[in-house]
This record gives sequence, structure tokens and C-alpha cells, in this order.
Amino acid sequence: MTLQTKSSIINMRAVLLFSLLLLYSQVKAMLDYKCLKCLCKTATNCEPEPCDPKICEVSTGNYDCACGYFAITPPYWMSTNRPHLEKNYQTKKDKFIDCVQSKRCSIKTVQYYMEKNAKDCDGNQVIDCDDYVLIHSFGPGNCENATLKNDKLHRYNTCMDKKDPPQPLQNQKSHQK
Repeated sequence: MTLQTKSSIINMRAVLLFSLLLLYSQVKAMLDYKCLKCLCKTATNCEPEPCDPKICEVSTGNYDCACGYFAITPPYWMSTNRPHLEKNYQTKKDKFIDCVQSKRCSIKTVQYYMEKNAKDCDGNQVIDCDDYVLIHSFGPGNCENATLKNDKLHRYNTCMDKKDPPQPLQNQKSHQK
């Protein structure tokens, strides 16, 4: 093998390695049960914030209304294709309030939001729950260099440090001894 051939092989390997690094530079972690639980704990301590119908108009600029288990605002909810419970609603406001006050619907809203807006906020090249909590709290456009307030940071860190028991699959019957 000539020196030029060896050099070409090394260059091709370097290009391949660089391409793989670019491709996998941001690994996206799943928004799992523990992360959802900790987002809830961080936002409201999982105690739903009441929705004030007087200020909870469903409009793109209404950030004054943050309610439910995850303190979801109307613009947040609207950006997720407006999940709702299977009911007939008179108004978008009723649909919004009913959804964010329901654990199942608010979880679906957060999942849609994170699927759409996932990004590496803390610059560690991994999209994980640390990023999701910043995206949830500050939005995808303001999450870089953002810091949670002390009380929320404490709730988040406390929740993430706890070990959760494995969750049974929904279609699997759990056995008790």
C-alpha cells in the first residue's frame, strides 16, 4: 500500500467520523414517565392551578393564563393542535380549560409540545429532561441560558434524584404478591 493510498484511507475515515458526529451531535432522549412527572412537579407540584375563565381567553398572546397540572398557557396548548377530551364544547376556552385540568389531556399536550419543540437548551449535545424542563418553562426560543427559579429548581432536582419504581406496561397485568 502506498503512502498516498494510506493517506486517502485516513482522510475518508476522518470525513466519515466527522459526518457521524454531525449526524448524532444531538441525541434526543425520550420524554419518559419520570421526566413527565418531574415537569409536573416543577410546574405546579402536580397540584393543578385553577383556570380563571375571566383571563383564560384562548389567543396566541395570552400568557397571563397558566393553569392545570403543568401550568399550560393558551398559546402553548394552541401550538399542539389543541388536544381535548371527547366532549362537545361550546367554546375553545372550555376545551382548553377542560384539557389542562385533566391529567391525561395535559400530558398529551406536553408530549406534543416537546415533540415539536425539542432542542438542546443547555448545550451538552443531548436533548434530555433538563432541556424539556427549560423548554416547558421558558419556551423553545428562550431556553438557552435560562435558569429555573430556586423553588422550581429545587422541586426539579429533588424529583430527578428520586428512583421511581418501573411502570407496568398498559396492556400488561401487574401481579401482586
